[in-house]
Amino acid sequence: MDILIANILTGTGSAFALVAYYFISHGKEEAKAHLFYLISCIFIIIGSYMLNSWPVIYLNVIWAIMSLWGLKKKSPATERALPDLKRPGHAICGFLTLSGIALLLHHYDQEMAANITTIIYLLAYFLFCNKMFSREGYVFWCTAGYCLLLPHLLHTYQYAVLASETLGVIIGVAGIVKMRKTGLSTT
Repeated sequence: MDILIANILTGTGSAFALVAYYFISHGKEEAKAHLFYLISCIFIIIGSYMLNSWPVIYLNVIWAIMSLWGLKKKSPATERALPDLKRPGHAICGFLTLSGIALLLHHYDQEMAANITTIIYLLAYFLFCNKMFSREGYVFWCTAGYCLLLPHLLHTYQYAVLASETLGVIIGVAGIVKMRKTGLSTT
């Protein structure tokens, strides 16, 4: 019964996250995306706690903090104070992805691969929010993280999050393809 309730909670949170991801990957209102991400985090944290899925909890606690920060309007002075982390960000995400693949192939350490996914997701979201990653870059690294996260989600019975993550990849890629076909900016 606890698994069912936990998956209902994480499923509800995942639905809010999918709406947020749709807004971002389709070039819609980013402020609403941050609000939907914040709501999703609350539901996912509670459900994941019930399932002892600590990588998902860590991800959503930090994601909630970043969503709150994203809701706050940044001044131009704050935006200029950040160094350009685009190239190092892509390099770090690439290194982490390769490390996660190695862990899965050689040790089948799905817990550590899930923790690596947390870092990839957070770094990609942070750099996207600060306009250092394009929408395409953000969707690409989220898709890479998704691949590393799959074994953990299956192992911890996180079926609602698994469904949400799968739909998120489809929505993200479809949004980028649509924006490219219609000539809209993916930045």
